[in-house]
Amino acid sequence: MNGPIVVVNSAWRGALVGFGSFVVVFLSGLYAQVQAYSDDTEFVLHWVDRLSYLTASLFYVTPIFWKTWPRIGQVVATIGCVLAVIVAIPGLIDHPGIALLYITCVIFVLLAIWPPRLPPAVTTSLDLCVESGRSGYDWQEFSTGFAAATLLTWLTAVVLPSPHRLDVPLIVAAFELACGFLVFWSVRHSGISATRRRFWTLLLTVPVAGAFFSWSSPAALVIWLVPLPLAAMIGPRVSEVFVTSTNRWWEPLLDRPAPLLVSTFAAICAVGWVLLLIPISSASGYSVSSVDALFTSISATCVTGLSTVDTATSYGFFGQAVILLLIQVGGLGIMTLYTAAFTLMGRRLSLRHEGAVANLVSYENRGDLTASLKRVLLLTLTGEFVGAMLLTALFWSSGDSAGSALWRGLFTSVSAFCNAGFALQSDSLVGYQNNPWILHTVSMLIIVGGLGPAVAGAVVPLVKRRYTPLRAKLAIWMTIFLLFGGFVLYAALEWNHSLAGLTAFDRLHNAWFQSVTLRTAGFNSVDISATHVTTLNLMLAWMFIGGCPGSTAGGIKTTTAALLLIAVWAAISGRDRGTAFRVRVPHSTVYKAAALTTISIVVHLAAFSALELTQSISPGAALFEVVSAMGTVGLTIGATAQLDDVGKVIVMICMFIGRVGPLTLFLLLGDQRSKGEWERPEEDVPVG
Repeated sequence: MNGPIVVVNSAWRGALVGFGSFVVVFLSGLYAQVQAYSDDTEFVLHWVDRLSYLTASLFYVTPIFWKTWPRIGQVVATIGCVLAVIVAIPGLIDHPGIALLYITCVIFVLLAIWPPRLPPAVTTSLDLCVESGRSGYDWQEFSTGFAAATLLTWLTAVVLPSPHRLDVPLIVAAFELACGFLVFWSVRHSGISATRRRFWTLLLTVPVAGAFFSWSSPAALVIWLVPLPLAAMIGPRVSEVFVTSTNRWWEPLLDRPAPLLVSTFAAICAVGWVLLLIPISSASGYSVSSVDALFTSISATCVTGLSTVDTATSYGFFGQAVILLLIQVGGLGIMTLYTAAFTLMGRRLSLRHEGAVANLVSYENRGDLTASLKRVLLLTLTGEFVGAMLLTALFWSSGDSAGSALWRGLFTSVSAFCNAGFALQSDSLVGYQNNPWILHTVSMLIIVGGLGPAVAGAVVPLVKRRYTPLRAKLAIWMTIFLLFGGFVLYAALEWNHSLAGLTAFDRLHNAWFQSVTLRTAGFNSVDISATHVTTLNLMLAWMFIGGCPGSTAGGIKTTTAALLLIAVWAAISGRDRGTAFRVRVPHSTVYKAAALTTISIVVHLAAFSALELTQSISPGAALFEVVSAMGTVGLTIGATAQLDDVGKVIVMICMFIGRVGPLTLFLLLGDQRSKGEWERPEEDVPVG
């Protein structure tokens, strides 16, 4: 086949089938939210129900046509998309934000129905499954796509709960189908032994049994059914690794560190979410809402610190311990934990994984990677232990009981070192704004955690004028500039605003503390909502930059900001290449810094627009919320408490992208290798 070909993927086909259930649940929840059930609207809702189920039926029957008459299948699915939009129009008129998200989803479905015609070379590079219209299904891919759409349906049911009677059975049926696809694949696959087939069948009986006994509680029912589509998505792939791979089962997984990083972070967030939903996690003995529990889990794992509920009063000891564990795991980093586990097992990592870990923790020498990671763990645990002991003594001397002081000291120390910003006081550290010892202890933990082990270890050689890598020099000097610059500016701008009412020395202590924490940690010792608008602009810039690479901090990182400043100075000076500390900076490094910053700005603008379209909050509060979430900072000027479920989901996505996105993008950029090309002619282009 030499001409263009149509890309048709079995995973997309499965997703199209599951999209029918999504349409029903979405429309049902939408009209439950935007219309009151009265005599005037009952007729409209009557037809919405029927048309939504007709739309779902069109998507359900597409596989029948697609296998034998692919063109008819495309037409039927397209009619389903048109109906899905028409039925939703009355409910979306007054909700442009939800309309934008819904229309975007439908557009992606249409692109799957009518895929673009791509050259064979491009299709191969995209690693898409190319199938003819009359070919059989790849049932593994089909079940994966269907399970992914089922998870989208479940998420919609959580965000847009509906009082409709048929929604719960529909969701249950969709999840059972996902389970059925998994069982069908495991039985059909000849390479899987009978023992493994029995294992998968037994494993699936657990959530099915839980769902059966939870039928009277829709919320518990939906939660029990979550493992079914997850198993349908990952089960066949894990089994395939067992069957087809002659190596250890984890080696193929570690061969692709970027997807591994994203999927593992998501899995940890899911586990933390389930644990926080358990009644024993709450202080009242009743489970918090599923959205709030998921929000807290993502915020803790991504070391952000934003929360829709009060951590001190909403969660009991078990829930707070879960949050602490999520902070620790998220702060250390998934790759660090994997490498430590493999070292304990006496296994050697692949070269690609070694390179990924070296990049993530900002170490240049791969040969010393194991020793470097030992230093990472030693520095982290030692710093947290020392900080916990100091804070325990300080909290105890401030009037806390011994047990309360110990727990608060440990929690605050880990949260500060990991730059998470969670506190066991409802007002963060405002109650200790007159206690400089607590403020400076927390500040030191934040600074060391924000530097990262590699940069922190380079401070002594830099002071003694020994050789220090350029990345460490840039990170250290940029951190010093941001710390002292932020201290001076915050003190000058807030002396008679948020710092008013304090003594002169306390104003200086709190100005320093806010300069330290506003870049990444998220603690606050003053009322952030009382700050001047000019100070908020300063905070936006500092939060966007964040901490150092290889640390627990977020943002675009100090080295990225330094590289951009170096490039700007080189352009102003008329030089072709930037230099720093008598070292030339490669163009490729500047390109990566520019790419990371540009992508970050675009994502920030997209998230800001989404909040503006869906939430009734001021533009300034929405922008501050987005930058704080993306930078994994955790500060807020009151917008978090005003978010509805849609806004919470948007901020959750921002927190996850802010923590995982830069790491994944860094891995992808670092993994690219120039294939070499002929020298092209160059031409100057006017700028500005």
